[in-house]
Amino acid sequence: MNTKKLLEKASTGTITENEVKLVYNALVNHASDEYDLLLTLGRAGAKQYRDVVEGYLNSPHDPMLARVALQILCRYWGLAKEFKDTLAKFIKIVDWDEEEDVRMMAIGCVAEVFKQESSPELLGYVYDVFENPEEDEVIRGAAYETLALVAGKSVKELPQPQHFDLNKDVDPSVLKRTKKVILGVNC
Repeated sequence: MNTKKLLEKASTGTITENEVKLVYNALVNHASDEYDLLLTLGRAGAKQYRDVVEGYLNSPHDPMLARVALQILCRYWGLAKEFKDTLAKFIKIVDWDEEEDVRMMAIGCVAEVFKQESSPELLGYVYDVFENPEEDEVIRGAAYETLALVAGKSVKELPQPQHFDLNKDVDPSVLKRTKKVILGVNC
C-alpha cells in the first residue's frame, strides 16, 4: 500500500471507499506509518472510523499522533464541541506532551468550539495561558490567535507569528471581548 499516494487521493477527494477501508485496516493492525494513515482517514472524511481516530488521543509514545487525531476530530470533522474536556486536558498540559505540540493544537481548536457554541470555561483556560508570563512566547502567541479568532478577528487580521510581539501586537479589544465572554456578559 502506497500511503503517500492514498493521502494525496484523500486530499483531492478521489480516494475510494475500498481504499479508505485499507487505511482503516492498516491502522487497526498498527502499521508503521500511523501518522499518514490517520491523516488519510481525516482528509477522506471517514467519520465512520471515529473510534479509531479517538483512540490516538492518548498517545504518550508519539504525541504527534495525538495532535493529528485532535486536528482531525476538531478541525477536519467539526466535532470540537464534543471534545471540550479533551481540549481542556491538553491545554492544562499532559506530562507526555513534552514539546507541547498537542497543547498547541488544543489551544487552536478552541476557536472551532466557538463556531458551534460558547464555552467560557475553555476560553478562560486559553486566556490564562496568554496572560501567564511564564509560558513560552510561541504558546502565548497561539493563545492570542485563538482569543482573537473567537473575538471575531479574521485570520488576515492576525499578527504574523514570526513577528508577533506580545507587547505591541495585542489588540485591547480582543482582551476586552474575551473577558466579557469568560464572565458571561453579552457582547
